[in-house]
Amino acid sequence: MLIFAHIFAGTVLGLVLWRIIGDRRFIPVCIVGSILPDLIDKPLGLTIFPQALDNARTFSHTLLFVGIITAIALIVWRSRRTLLILGLAGAVLLHQILDEMWHEPVTWFFPLGGIFQTRPEVNFYVSYFWLEITSLPEWIFLFSTLVLLLLVYSNRLPGPLNVSIQKWKTPLLCVVKGLLCILGVYSLICAGTGMRNLVAPYNNPENNLILGLVALAGCAILIKIPVMQVPAISGKTER
Repeated sequence: MLIFAHIFAGTVLGLVLWRIIGDRRFIPVCIVGSILPDLIDKPLGLTIFPQALDNARTFSHTLLFVGIITAIALIVWRSRRTLLILGLAGAVLLHQILDEMWHEPVTWFFPLGGIFQTRPEVNFYVSYFWLEITSLPEWIFLFSTLVLLLLVYSNRLPGPLNVSIQKWKTPLLCVVKGLLCILGVYSLICAGTGMRNLVAPYNNPENNLILGLVALAGCAILIKIPVMQVPAISGKTER
């Protein structure tokens, strides 16, 4: 998965946790967690230690890394009674699942399988940028994420702007859900039939399956969850 798909998945996870627990801070925390492995591993493996690692997926793409964050989350919960760090751990794990880390067991189960394997990347950043800007799903995920964040945080905007957003929230959400539904169904069809995905930069059936599931899961959650209503949970305040 590319970066905007990860960010969209993190946004949706944060939205779900916000609705369940009543703390809106889960949204930015999960967004950070959704891209944290790449923020750490890509510079570490390709720029800082290219000769030793030469791999864009190392320490932060391991279950050990998730375990460390989870342990920290439990310590924080016991002392401050907040689950925010656990949300971060969940978003990191979601990132690893979307990256299909089961195909790289030496990395995912590090250190059980030994040291990280090198995976030479030629002009990685240029290639990654090109994939990003030529992928229609990435633009859909970016648009969907921006709309969601605009709606969720509209109450922090100036009054007249907030009123305008309230007027447009229903059509905006309809557009987002429509785009996600079309993308999801089309990607699942490509995954099931082996047909070439004309809008994505990859055509592996498993990639298309995950792409379709992310889009449809996001669509389903947005249908189920009223984005603009603060959950009424006893003892909880919106933050």
